[in-house]
Amino acid sequence: MSCLLTATCSCKELTFISPVIMYVQARTFICTIYLNYKGNTRQQLWKQRFRELKIHPSTYLYDEMNKPNAVYLKIHKDRVPFYIGCASGTIFEREHARRRKLRQVMQEKLVNAEPALRWWATLGSSLDRSRFIPSEYFEWNTVRLSTPEDKSSGLTEEKRLIEVWQPTLNLPRVIELYNTASGRSAKRLVPIPTHKQTTTGRKLWKKVRKKLAQSNTKFMPLPKSDPDAAAAMDKTNAWNSIFEVASLTVKSYHMCRLLRQPRIPSRQIYAMIRSASQLEQPFETRAMTLVLYHLVPG
Repeated sequence: MSCLLTATCSCKELTFISPVIMYVQARTFICTIYLNYKGNTRQQLWKQRFRELKIHPSTYLYDEMNKPNAVYLKIHKDRVPFYIGCASGTIFEREHARRRKLRQVMQEKLVNAEPALRWWATLGSSLDRSRFIPSEYFEWNTVRLSTPEDKSSGLTEEKRLIEVWQPTLNLPRVIELYNTASGRSAKRLVPIPTHKQTTTGRKLWKKVRKKLAQSNTKFMPLPKSDPDAAAAMDKTNAWNSIFEVASLTVKSYHMCRLLRQPRIPSRQIYAMIRSASQLEQPFETRAMTLVLYHLVPG
């Protein structure tokens, strides 16, 4: 198995990997994390994270990776950065689409690509520019984290994991990484989508989160200020409410009606605005438009 993975990762003219090899790569990485008893701090951290999600080599099956609506992890065996994503189809279909897009970025075509994909393109050499995908990209393992029921649940789980794990290749941290790797840190050709927070704003946001955690309102419980008391279900319900507002379905209508009720305190509306500003497009625009122009008076 190790010989197969080494040959797969070192081939510079490789432009396709079968689903079986992707599954073997992912399971080999999980086995390495669990069976290495004298692992470093990084391996111990991922071992704890996999245990929390009930991911084990004995239960990691090929059929689970071939199911739609998956939340997955892309991670390298040596590099620190990692990526968390959500796919409405299967993981294999998402990877094939990402590689096609990466090939277009390597050929310097004018395409709309995510920042993480452009960072992967900086890993390639001048020989890879014309035809091939960077050979190092095939060293990144694609691990399935969960299989949600629908796309909305997948987006909620993805956002919850991004908030807890703080991946480097997801927005907004990937922008700084890409600017540094591409030599654009001085020119700032790619703006960093962050909002400058003052000391008063941080104290106000901490106070709001503390009051919401202690309140009896069950509408949108936010993560508690105390890490030991915070529950995963609280964060899931919070992000699920925001994604329902941003969705183009009848759930958005019902959630907006719920927000207009007098029993919803203003601090929850403020918390939703602060949380919605961290979403990616087009969810950020949809959520901010409905909350600011339809839910806030005046």
